[in-house]
Parts: sequence; structure tokens; C-alpha cells
Amino acid sequence: MDFNNMIYYAQKVVDKYGYEAQSRQLIEEMAELTQVLNKDWRLYQKFYKTNDTSMHPKLDESHKKIVDELADVYFVFHQVAYAIGAFQNGELEKAIDFKINRQMERIAKSEEEEQAKKIKTADELLEIDENLLNPDEKERLARIKSITPAARELFQIVEKSKRELIMKLEKERDAILDYLNGFSDGTHTGEDENNEAKSV
Repeated sequence: MDFNNMIYYAQKVVDKYGYEAQSRQLIEEMAELTQVLNKDWRLYQKFYKTNDTSMHPKLDESHKKIVDELADVYFVFHQVAYAIGAFQNGELEKAIDFKINRQMERIAKSEEEEQAKKIKTADELLEIDENLLNPDEKERLARIKSITPAARELFQIVEKSKRELIMKLEKERDAILDYLNGFSDGTHTGEDENNEAKSV
């Protein structure tokens, strides 16, 4: 079903039952979706532990229930969004784009951090047997050994300070973007970003 048809039917329902009834319906549908997702998660945990192929019918049935509940949430979501005027002036689309872009930035940052963890520090390279290092690591080790310990220590202090400053600036940037896009009251400092759910 295309977007225009979905909005047409959403409007018909809202005009019939009203915003309050359909917003309560959305809460109910989301709760039902939560239940089937939790049951599905437990089923898959059991399946991965036991590798019991006799569970396939139950898993298929669980999948169908999730799709059914997703359809309910999807339809009622459009009703509520229509009722509050979220489709007007691209308001909802702008909010979704903002959250998508923010999530992609988080993923990119996470991948960079994971990649950085794979790169051995200077101290680690100095402690490892050179025969266990790859050519690139051996070349890095040679450059590290050519630096005096005092200069190396100073460099590490500077790098740590730079990382801390970058992290602080990124948090402040996220807080400003949230405020400009109307997702905070301006008091958010970004320090709770890591505690947020990974959803957009």
C-alpha cells in the first residue's frame, strides 16, 4: 500500500473514532508487539542453545505474529501521526531524517572506535615479541624505538587530551543539534547519549 492510500485510510479511521481513542489504541498495539517480540526472543535463545529443529514451526508462527503486530502498529501509527498533523510541512519526515543521520553517525563512530581498539598501542608493541608482529607493526615499532621515552610520554599525554576534548565537543554538538531540532529544552549536555536506547 502506498503512502497516499495509507493516509486516506488513516484519516477515515481518525475522523470516525478521534485522536484519543486511536492514541490509546496505538499504546495497546505497541504493548502487544512488545509481548510477541519478547516471546520470540526467548524462543530463539532456546533454539540457539539446543539447536532443536523441532522448534521450527514455533519459530515460524512467532514470526507471523510479529508481522501481524507490526502491521497493527504501522497502521495505527499513521492514524496518530495524521491526527496530530505530523505529516504537515514534512515535520515527521524531518524528525526521522535527523534521527537516521544521528544514528548513522553513532554507528560510524562506534566502528572507528572498534577499529582503533584493534591497533596496538606503542606500549603494547614494545612488550610484544617482534617475531609475532606483522610488517606494518614492525615498521611502527621501529619508529617508536627511535623516539626518546620522554618525548613518547609527552605525545601520549597530548593525544589523550585531544581525545577527551573531541569527545566533549561531539557531546556539545549533539546537544546543540537536539535543541535546534526541538528534541530537548536546551539543558541536555549530551552526557547521557551512551545510555540512550539504540533505536532512533
